[in-house]
Amino acid sequence: MNNQERIQIAFKSAVKGLKEEWFISNSNEWYNYIISLPVPEKLTYLILICNNEVYNGGFDQYFINGYGQFAKETIAAFELIGAPLKASLVKDVYEKINSKNIDDKEFRSKIFNKEMIDVIDSVGDQLEVLDNLYYATENSEDLEQLLGIFLRKF
Repeated sequence: MNNQERIQIAFKSAVKGLKEEWFISNSNEWYNYIISLPVPEKLTYLILICNNEVYNGGFDQYFINGYGQFAKETIAAFELIGAPLKASLVKDVYEKINSKNIDDKEFRSKIFNKEMIDVIDSVGDQLEVLDNLYYATENSEDLEQLLGIFLRKF
């Protein structure tokens, strides 16, 4: 089995129990579901979602679409698979958006309920720079390779 197949299997397993209504009305259920997944599925979900959102519309999209509620867990996921540059960039973005050091639960709620859009917009130029830095890590931190190697352990 190649890396891409291994990643696809883990991602499909991660999302099979997600319920559409969680994305609309219950961030706690969504968050708790993802956090309680087995490590391979959780890391695959966190990393693929972040990567896809950033490549599709940047870090601002990642946060505006509610996935930013997983930022701290995503930082840890990148570190765990050996992608410290991407981890550092997500951490920088998180710190810019949560510059007031709101506690984790409240921050997740504010992201989910779209109460941070003004903050995200206010740092938009800085996020765009970080988007470009993220794209530039592709050659040095190939996520398919790193995540595939990590998943072989399970």
